[in-house]
Amino acid sequence: MLRALFIGLSESKSLRHFAESSSIGQKMSRRFVAGTTVEELLHATEAVNKLGIRVSVDNLGENVTSRDEALHSCQLYHQLLDEIDKRKLDAN
Repeated sequence: MLRALFIGLSESKSLRHFAESSSIGQKMSRRFVAGTTVEELLHATEAVNKLGIRVSVDNLGENVTSRDEALHSCQLYHQLLDEIDKRKLDAN
């Protein structure tokens, strides 16, 4: 029963928008989410690497429901991997 609830919540675009744009949502996720843009993520990765810590990168919200969303997610991951390699970041 809880599983179905959490899956339903994870698919809610309005809940995602609230979490990403509200100050409460940002405060709750700040510790776990490096940013909402590629550049924010790369700067956070560089900062954490300077502390001697390896980074694991995930694109949250990758649950896609259309071909266009899948292609966008694929393009984003390729962009992230290229930038990680180009900047010699310790990340996967």
